Amino acid sequence: MVVPVSSLSESDDEDDGDDDEDEDDDEDEDDADEEAEDTESEDLKDYVHVECSPFIFLDHDLYTASRSCSKCGESIICPRNTFPAPGDSYLHISCPKCTTLHCRGCSSPAKCPKSCTGSKSCAIKGCCPQIRAIAIFEALSTFDKEFLVEAGLSKSHHDRDEYIQSMISRPLTAQTKKLELTFVRCMTTLTEIFTAFSLTSSTLPPEHVHSSIADLFEHSLISEVIHGFLRNTNVKDWITHCDVYCAILDLLRYMLEGGFGGIMAVELRRVEESCGLKEWVWGAGDINWVSKEEGGCAMAVPLESLIIGLETHRGSLSEFLDKVTFTPTVMKLNALIDGISHLVLGQVLGI
Repeated sequence: MVVPVSSLSESDDEDDGDDDEDEDDDEDEDDADEEAEDTESEDLKDYVHVECSPFIFLDHDLYTASRSCSKCGESIICPRNTFPAPGDSYLHISCPKCTTLHCRGCSSPAKCPKSCTGSKSCAIKGCCPQIRAIAIFEALSTFDKEFLVEAGLSKSHHDRDEYIQSMISRPLTAQTKKLELTFVRCMTTLTEIFTAFSLTSSTLPPEHVHSSIADLFEHSLISEVIHGFLRNTNVKDWITHCDVYCAILDLLRYMLEGGFGGIMAVELRRVEESCGLKEWVWGAGDINWVSKEEGGCAMAVPLESLIIGLETHRGSLSEFLDKVTFTPTVMKLNALIDGISHLVLGQVLGI
């Protein structure tokens, strides 16, 4: 299907933990982690793994439909296989006939050279609300694909939760390092997008925020991975995975500052089985939800609630900071404490 330019030009509604750590501290932290895991299991014990009513994604044309060239009218097929894409080149689409470069979001001629591969100076990133939504979609899709391959395509949410906790608490392997790099890369991309929103949030009208962004987050697996990391309050694990935790804290901070706090304030449905965000949007697979025996979908704890709990965890990190002198560990702890402080302050002030 070829979608006219006019229909796309507006949004729908317009490793190294400190080796000198005290063994008693580790035991206390492990006990706390076990209690948290027991609570999580208790919360999910009444859930049955059946599919809820199908969700109709009304915005799939934005991500899948062909466009018409603004110069010659030729049909431009929307790119589907963008793994891995160099830079943000997938945000451009080129006419196969006249080679005119277009914004993939609104189909307007791109204000960058035809050889552009999506560098930081690329003008296409801020072209329209649609292109920001597409950038978010591609980042989440890439993460889903990698995570499903590593965690197992057929695994249930229980198995994925166990995989995440194992990834956090056990020694890093080449496999988990690769997944963490993908996770951090995805969050860094998202943070850059939300940073742009936060810099203009005081003057950014609502129609400049595409309505499908919340749906993308609910259908992606990234939320459950963020939940898994934030539920873990073991200080040693936070130090070991400092880069991941800092990326999470930055992402949530700029989501708040960019006006997307609503995504973190609501209970998102829990995914039971997923084909991946991109495959679902393209109609190549299904996403099934965890359902409760009494009916309705099982919901995840809002990220907002987990952020509130980080204030207490910041105290634990500060106490540990007073006990260590190893410079790399001190730097990591300071980065984590600062990240929590900025995030909690933003939530309290409502920015």
